[in-house]
Formats: sequence, C-alpha cells, structure tokens
Amino acid sequence: MPIHVALHHLTEYTYDRLVSLSPQLVRLRPAPHCRTPILSYSLLVEPTPAALARGLDVLLHSPALREQLALSARRLATTRYSLTQFRASIANAYRRIAVAPLESA
Repeated sequence: MPIHVALHHLTEYTYDRLVSLSPQLVRLRPAPHCRTPILSYSLLVEPTPAALARGLDVLLHSPALREQLALSARRLATTRYSLTQFRASIANAYRRIAVAPLESA
C-alpha cells in the first residue's frame, strides 16, 4: 500500500526597515535523483495585488512610516552605493582577479 504525504510550507519575511531583496531558489520537486513519485505540486507567491494595495495604503496614510522608510533608504544608499564603497568593491574585485589562478586554454 503506497504512503501519500501532503506538505504545506509557508515562508514569510517581516522587516523593520528597508531591505534589498534578492532572488531565492525554490524547488518544486525533490532532487532529480530522488525516486519518489510526485503526484502534484503548486507554488503561490505573494503579495497578491490586494496585499500590495493594503501595504501602499498604509504608506499613503502614515507620514511617520514614510519618513522612516525614506531615512532607511538614504542610509542604505549612502553606505552601499557611495563613491567610497564603489572604490572598495572595485579594489576588492581587482585583488580577487590578481590572486586567482590562471586557467589553461
């Protein structure tokens, strides 16, 4: 008799300040070497349009929250994207290139 398993997983992030987002890898199936048959699967990515509208509505009606987000955005921009930070990242890239072993053609 086969065993059927249902799995539900929710990943939710909540931040108290502005953050930069980056892609995440989501597997919809087990690894290719797995021999377990998958009967069905689905993926729901939010925010839904309604959830996004609610978030924008909160921002529109909250001057204090808008100011806090603006300050966080300015802080992020000046620390991550300043000329000093740019120079440091370029110098770091050149250091990595200089010590990387040469690949044979």
